[in-house]
Amino acid sequence: MSRHEVKSLKYNLISGGLPLGCKVKNGIIFPAYSVGEAVSCPKNVRYATYVHYSNKLYLMDTYSLYSAVEGGDYNIVVTEDAKLPFVIEYREGTKQVAKAIFDKTAVLFRDAAVMLRNVPYRICGGVYKNGRVFAIDGTDSFKLCWSGESGIDDWEEKIDGAGWLYTDTELGEIINLLVYKDYIAVIKKRGISLLSAFGTPEDFKVITTVSTPMICRNCSVVCGDKIYFYTADGLYTFNGSAIKKVEIELAKDFTSVVYAMAYGSTVFIAGKHEKLYRNVILAYETHENIPYFIDVAATAMAAASHPYAYAGNSAIRLEKGKTFTYRSDKIGHFSRRQKTLKSVFVDCENEVEITVFTENRKIDFKNIKGKLSANIRGMYFKVYVTGTDAEIKQFTANLEYY
Repeated sequence: MSRHEVKSLKYNLISGGLPLGCKVKNGIIFPAYSVGEAVSCPKNVRYATYVHYSNKLYLMDTYSLYSAVEGGDYNIVVTEDAKLPFVIEYREGTKQVAKAIFDKTAVLFRDAAVMLRNVPYRICGGVYKNGRVFAIDGTDSFKLCWSGESGIDDWEEKIDGAGWLYTDTELGEIINLLVYKDYIAVIKKRGISLLSAFGTPEDFKVITTVSTPMICRNCSVVCGDKIYFYTADGLYTFNGSAIKKVEIELAKDFTSVVYAMAYGSTVFIAGKHEKLYRNVILAYETHENIPYFIDVAATAMAAASHPYAYAGNSAIRLEKGKTFTYRSDKIGHFSRRQKTLKSVFVDCENEVEITVFTENRKIDFKNIKGKLSANIRGMYFKVYVTGTDAEIKQFTANLEYY
């Protein structure tokens, strides 16, 4: 064989790449949740939730609580210099109401009225179950407390009233509470306990406790029949008896997580992608075991009729069928010799955009469908494809070198 004989390589670019707003299933790129419509909102959102009875989204920035109907303007409700609130929904007499609870103050939402009430017991991070509020003690984060049967205003300690307990303190402080099936899931820094909360407090008891890697704050959610929680060692599940790590090769460079949300069968986790050098959302479709990323630097999220992400001063609706980008892995980097990217082939019903990166250049091609004759020289290449609402069945590249 001549030393100068041309050699060729064909790459399947779908293998080993980075999906943003799209997912890979059976070797095909499908549109997935991506950036949809956005409205302005306060900056630095730290907490967000959706209240069903009022059909409103509520969010908290540094000091103020805001509300808005989906797609509407956010209006300030109250300003509180306190810990982040938690919101519960329940019936008060014949009326459905909601309360946002800040440490020792509660904001009551009933009909169109907004009223402030004092809470006689300092609490945070709570949930509502079986007519009682279960919460983290506001002065002792190792302590789980609950209200009496009359709800948030009933904190008289007695055998059938309010009370508290410590659970497995060696697993660290309590960082979150969830309603999981018929139980209260007590999420701690290094473990999870399930509390049976039926009947009177003398019947309350811990039925299961498991130890875990260090759990990230605000990153535990119920999705389907499992609890999903993000740790210093990645994503895990808890099925009520045991934990299991979710092996996600795509997430090996995903760090510094700050928030999690579940919507339908998808878990969304906001954090930083080290190779992208910016914050994104990791989306994990639990029923198909498919991960991908969404290019939004979210600080909080909430699930209403759509999932919402809060980034900067924007409330972004996450939608399917919007613009997505698939970034191929680096190709041709097996030597420092110059190579030629001869062509790229995309099998897609719609036209797409192709961007080719070399070690020192960026070349854009628009309105591509089928074969692109590229003829680009470089030592290595990365090829990105950007589309909208159509699947990509093939994404390949042909390389020549001596």
